[in-house]
Parts: sequence; C-alpha cells; structure tokens
Amino acid sequence: IDVASQVRTAFYDTLVAREKVRLTRALAKFTDDIYRAQIKLASGGQAAPFEPLQLRVLAMQARNAVVQAENDQESAWRRLAAATGQPRMAVVPLVGDVDEALPALSFDAAREHLLANHTQIRAAANDVVQARYQTDLESIKPRVPDVTIYSTVQKDYTGPPFNTTYNVQVSVPLPVFDRNQGNILRASAGIIRGENDREAAGNDLIQQFADAIARYESSRTLAANYRTSLLPDQVRTYRGIYQRYQEDREAVNFGDIVVAQQTLATLITSYIDILSQQWRAFVDVTRLLQLEDVGQISQFAEQPADGSVPPAPAPPGNRSAVP
Repeated sequence: IDVASQVRTAFYDTLVAREKVRLTRALAKFTDDIYRAQIKLASGGQAAPFEPLQLRVLAMQARNAVVQAENDQESAWRRLAAATGQPRMAVVPLVGDVDEALPALSFDAAREHLLANHTQIRAAANDVVQARYQTDLESIKPRVPDVTIYSTVQKDYTGPPFNTTYNVQVSVPLPVFDRNQGNILRASAGIIRGENDREAAGNDLIQQFADAIARYESSRTLAANYRTSLLPDQVRTYRGIYQRYQEDREAVNFGDIVVAQQTLATLITSYIDILSQQWRAFVDVTRLLQLEDVGQISQFAEQPADGSVPPAPAPPGNRSAVP
C-alpha cells in the first residue's frame, strides 16, 4: 500500500502538471492575441502607445508561466519514473483525466471499514489474542506445574580410581507459596495494554482520516466550482471587456483589461493548486483505507438522492502509459 501510494501520488502529480501546461499555454495564446490586436489599434492611432507595452508585459509573464509549467511537468514525470522503479523510462503520454469528478464520501462507512480492516488495528488485536493465550498459560502452571529433570554424567580425574559418577535430579514446584501470581498479573496486564493500544491506534487513524477526508471534500468541491463556474466566467469576462473596449473606448477603462487578465492568471494558478490538493488528499484517503484498487472507493460514496451509484475514478493501474 505504501509503494502504491507513492506511485499514485507521482501519477496524479504528473497529470496535474500536464493540465497546468495546457492551461498556461491557452492563457499565453489568449494574451498574445490581445497584445497583437492592441498593437494594430496603436498603429492606427486608436490606442495610446503605452497600452501595447502594458499588454506585452502580461504576455511575457504568461510565456514565463508556460516555461515553468513545462519544467514542472518534466520534473513530475521523472519522479513518476523513479517511483515505478524505472528512472530511465522514456516520456510517454499518460492516459487519465485530471478533471474527472470525484464522488462525495460517507465518513461513517469509510470509518467502519478503517477500524475493521486496517493493519494497525489487526496487529493490535493480535497482541490482545497473544496476551490472552499467555494469561491462560500462566494460570495453568500452578495446577499443572512443570517437571524439571536434570541429569549429568561426570568423570572424576582428581585421583584413583577415577570413577564415573552419575546424577539425576527431578524437581517439581509446589504451588503453596509461589502460585505464579506475578506472571499471571503481568500477562493479564498485557491484555489491558493491548486493548488500550488497539483503541489508541483506532483513534489515531480516525484523526488522520478525518483530516484527509476534509481536505478531499473541500478540494473536490472547490475544483468543481473553478472548473464549471469561476474559470469559464472569467474567460468570458476577459473577452467581453476587451471586445467592449474595442467597440467603445469611453465605456471601458484600459486598466480593466489588465485587471481581468491578472484575475484570470490568478484563478488558473489557484485551480492548479486545488487540483494538486484534491488528488493528494484522494491518495491519502485510499492509503488510509488500504485500497489495492482506487476504484474501490466507490463503495464509500454517498448515495445520490435518486439512488443511483456515482461513478468511481479509474485506478492508476488501468491508466497505463501508452505511446
């Protein structure tokens, strides 16, 4: 599970890096188009000479963001190759959609699975079983004491006649004063300690899972809002402001174009960060639930109002790298 989680984290990081390259390239092209259009307006005397210079700064910033995104993508691929144990693996396109919708999870259902199946809980429960057997063993000893037999064969070389001597000792403890009470109490305390350790392990896992699922649900909701509303609305706003500026110079201030572009760039950066947080939280959830296949997370999905089963994300194993 630990190795799978490392590979999954690197896999989703690579998908997010690819999405970052796609969005930054789109923004750079968009900014370049507006920059060139503004140059034409300035050449025709319809815009102030400083206006293209301001847009040129924004265009260069967008291009720099593309360079950084491409380097991040290359770094993410190298980490993925190393995580799979093939650091020299050639770069190939990954099959996967970083924008896919993830299901809302039922904390109660996932918690019950966690407490019933996690290896830390099972190991702690096994310690309790061992302590119970040890307690039973120590309780039997006073009633059925161990018989100790000791025998020796010894040659006497100290002087004639150099006889060989034999010695046999048999001892049986009589449970009169020593009834093994100390060992019984120690073994019984092991039961209590094991039960407390099991409860403590469960509490610790629940704390970790509560944090992971909170990050998962928050980033999942935020990513959906960015994808369906914030980014499309800001793109339309950016286009509309510039189109309105071309049609009526008095109606729109040039500074509004700059603000709209910077707002869009900030939204893209925030969206990429949220995508990264979403998939990292997703991997943390699958790691704590110890799912061998991430598609199994659908069994913990909250049921929609219509009773249908929400789709589960395809596991990384099914998203093979293909040329």
